Amino acid sequence: MRSVNLIGDCHSTRIWEHWNPEDCPVDFKVWGVAGMTAWGFDPKKLEEEKAESSGIESGSDYCVKPRNYWVRPFNEFKDSDIVMLWLGYVDIRQWLPKHQNTEQTVIEYLDRVTEYFKGSTIQLIEPLPQFTEMLLKYEGISPSYTYKERQEINGIFVKALNNYAKEHKMLMPISQEEIREAVGLSEFTPEDTATWAPHPQDSLKREYWGKIFKMFIEKVS
Repeated sequence: MRSVNLIGDCHSTRIWEHWNPEDCPVDFKVWGVAGMTAWGFDPKKLEEEKAESSGIESGSDYCVKPRNYWVRPFNEFKDSDIVMLWLGYVDIRQWLPKHQNTEQTVIEYLDRVTEYFKGSTIQLIEPLPQFTEMLLKYEGISPSYTYKERQEINGIFVKALNNYAKEHKMLMPISQEEIREAVGLSEFTPEDTATWAPHPQDSLKREYWGKIFKMFIEKVS
């Protein structure tokens, strides 16, 4: 069975909640950390530190396992047949609009990725589309930018990601359009977000993560 690892931020852990080991056509596991950025993603350092993933957020639909099954050290994620990289959402949301170094951030991120994952086929994923509102947990927790400002940075990031993939003869990234089509939404609004927490969440409703998971698995099966 083909082994597939998904590496990313908290969105990746929400994907894993919909994995069913009984019928999944690939050997699938996830390393995701809340707040992880493309800018800060350094796989060599994460391996050295045996950095742990965040685990899952609200429980699995199909698989009852102890916490140490879901919370895994990064050094277990190097040699899969396919590694899916899904980072950039946090950068676009709250950091790159200030620093204005998007293209260089993408290039340096992917240089680190291609150097580290030499033994795997790399499947890049364009960042989760931005929500139309910032949806801050509380005022002041991070810088706040308009949808227009974030969309401008998003366009630069996605273009740089695709250019890098073409230049290095990699698989073309799974696109934001494919993500939107999977969930059936043209854009992500506050009405589409999870509501289980007492504060705003920049997270989709749970059923949408299941649809994205299904699309991802179809892509790598």
